[in-house]
Amino acid sequence: MAAYSLVSPAVHDAMRTALRNLIIILIILPTFFGLSSGTLAATITLAWDSNPPEDEVVGYIIYYGTASGRYRWAVDIGNMASYDLTGLTPGVTFFIALTAYDRFDNESYFSNEVWGVGTVIPPEVTWFQIENGVARTVNRKVMLNNTAINSPTHYMASESWSFTRARRLVYSRAPTFTLSAGAGTKAVYFKALNMDGESPVVSDTISLAPAVTSFKIARGAASTAKQEVTLNNAAVNRPTHYMASESSSFAGASWQTYSRAPKFTLSAGTGTKTVYFKVKNGFGDSPAVSDTIYSGTVT
Repeated sequence: MAAYSLVSPAVHDAMRTALRNLIIILIILPTFFGLSSGTLAATITLAWDSNPPEDEVVGYIIYYGTASGRYRWAVDIGNMASYDLTGLTPGVTFFIALTAYDRFDNESYFSNEVWGVGTVIPPEVTWFQIENGVARTVNRKVMLNNTAINSPTHYMASESWSFTRARRLVYSRAPTFTLSAGAGTKAVYFKALNMDGESPVVSDTISLAPAVTSFKIARGAASTAKQEVTLNNAAVNRPTHYMASESSSFAGASWQTYSRAPKFTLSAGTGTKTVYFKVKNGFGDSPAVSDTIYSGTVT
């Protein structure tokens, strides 16, 4: 990193002696030892040599502006030896100088002037997971949880690595995304954008398992005089099997080839019967659903 000297050590010594003799100011000018620009979005990073202890410096003030020697803004940063100037207009050159002050608010002359350009750099997605990393879901609408740096303004998401037909949308840390229809493992590609470009593409996968969207015993009848009933149901994401039971734990039940209206034999005895129902395919089980019906002769 390039050095930015202020004045020679001899001049420093003379200045310190003269100022102390006059009892006007007890500090000397600090020396910048580095300047880097564009390290973060619209930011210039500064660092300098601190004054020696005998100068009794208690703080520094950074002055900056868009014209050499004309400083429109100032920020008192306290007793620090580095500082990030943020919120700068991208692409604009800023001229910067520093002063030091003691506990009596005596302030030094300006340091040598340095300059830098605040730039916006492309964003970077540092973390990305679908639904916070769950392995599977029964819902096609999912959240794309993400963290990005360098001031993203927009994002794009797609199940195509080339983002075919994907649109630029206003950036969010948890936007929603609708997976394509059909069960299976879905890969979602994601990138963030700002005025200076776009991030590298990141991706995550999730398995879309089936879900039961409707379930009624005997088409929703309140009662039945028959022990054998029809389990009318609708499911999404291509289930291959179903399981039905009067036990919420499905004790003793087995998987059967999926049907939208399979037969089920209710337990013997008169009373209200609850039937639990779920489906599955190679990507997982659905949550269980249930319905009730009164079994027996209604008088």
